[in-house]
Amino acid sequence: MKKSWCLLVVLLAMGWLMPLASKAQPGPGPGKGGPPPEAREACKGKSAGDQCEFKRPNGETVQGACAAPPAGGELNCRPKDAPPPGAGKGGPGPGPGKGGPPPEAIEACKGKPAGHPCDFKGPNGNQVQGSCVMPPNGGDSTCRPNDAPPPGGGKGGPGPGKGGPPPEAFEVCKGKAAGDACEFKGPNGQVQGSCVTPPNGGDMNCRPKDLPPPGGGKGGGPGKGGPPPKSSAQ
Repeated sequence: MKKSWCLLVVLLAMGWLMPLASKAQPGPGPGKGGPPPEAREACKGKSAGDQCEFKRPNGETVQGACAAPPAGGELNCRPKDAPPPGAGKGGPGPGPGKGGPPPEAIEACKGKPAGHPCDFKGPNGNQVQGSCVMPPNGGDSTCRPNDAPPPGGGKGGPGPGKGGPPPEAFEVCKGKAAGDACEFKGPNGQVQGSCVTPPNGGDMNCRPKDLPPPGGGKGGGPGKGGPPPKSSAQ
């Protein structure tokens, strides 16, 4: 009789604990606010930047573009209104972070030289056209939009700096002699000029035809003034 009662108590205890254990098991999702499984499913077989959409558990349809997580992993569908990876607290994104170029801009210039035309899909799905450039602080070549300011402007980086010639101006004069004709694609279109060596030394670059000669503008001629003062003896 006692054995029957003990067996009954054990069975009742197991029946009470099993539902609690099943609720405590972690689900298959990424957890901690990561992308839902539907976001990854929507980008299977697609490339970074492709359009995508998925349904959230509440039935809401979300549209966006496929992107790789900053820490690596499978492509997932990033909503259009989501901030770009690496923004905000400066996570370990693939770009320079803190508002740097998106991963699609870096992907568009893989295997291409500086100055080569490129294009990629922006976070909002719009097509962005530009040219490949090397970041002033080093790193992977990225696709700089045609309407973006040239690198090195503002505070000046380790390149020509302070509004100096863009990287494309240096690239087109490699292997040429001073005075040779040259042309490159600038932010506002095609630029023609001739190869020159900077007054302070450095790599040869393509100076546009409509720029003043180097060293002009500050009055570098001999002497500091006009004719000598008139003699008081006259």
